[in-house]
Amino acid sequence: MLDVTGLNISFDQQDIIKDFNLKLAAGEQILIIGPSGCGKTILLHSIAGLLKPSSGAVNFAQQDIYQSADSLLKHRKETTKLIFQNNYFAKSLSVIANLELALFLSDKKLTKTSLLKALKEFGLEDKADSKISNLSSGEAQRINILRAVLCKPKLLLADEPTAHLDDNNAEKTIKLLINESKKINSSLITVTHDARIKPYFKKVITL
Repeated sequence: MLDVTGLNISFDQQDIIKDFNLKLAAGEQILIIGPSGCGKTILLHSIAGLLKPSSGAVNFAQQDIYQSADSLLKHRKETTKLIFQNNYFAKSLSVIANLELALFLSDKKLTKTSLLKALKEFGLEDKADSKISNLSSGEAQRINILRAVLCKPKLLLADEPTAHLDDNNAEKTIKLLINESKKINSSLITVTHDARIKPYFKKVITL
C-alpha cells in the first residue's frame, strides 16, 4: 500500500534523510526508532505530504503523492492522519467540539451520541465538555489519538506519542494506539526515541 523509495531530504546542503526505503502493507504496523535530531519527524512529515523530499518517491496505492496538487490534497485530507508530538487543539473549544471540528475538516460526520460513546470507550466520557487546557497530558494524548482514528484513515502516523508521558500512561497510550489502528485496519507508522514502546512492535527500523 505504502511504498517509499530512495527518499532523500536535505537542508542547507546537509543530508537529513538519505536513501530511505519502506514498504508497508494495509493494516501493518511499524516502529521507526532513533535518537533526537536524527530526522524521524522530518521523515514522517514527508510521508504525510507536509514536506516534499529532495528526491525519491512516496507512493500510496501506486500513486506518487507529490505528483500533483490534487494527489497531495487527497493524501492529506482522505488517506492520512498525523498524530503530532505536540497536541494542536482549538483551545477555546471543548473536547467534543474539537472532535467535531476534526471530522468536519475530513468531510466526515458522527452524531453526538456516537462521539460520546467513543469517548466512553477511551475512558473519557466525563471530559466531553471540558476545555483542552483542563486535561492531563495522558488525557490530551488519548483525545489526540481518538481525533485521528475517528476519521478512519488508511494510514496513521504518530510522532513521539509517548514522549511526555510517565511509564503507566506511556503503556496505556501505545496499547491504545495499536489496538485502535487494528480496529479500523489502518496502517500505522510510529516514530520515537522512546525505547519503552519498542517491545510492542514486531517490525522495527532504527535510524
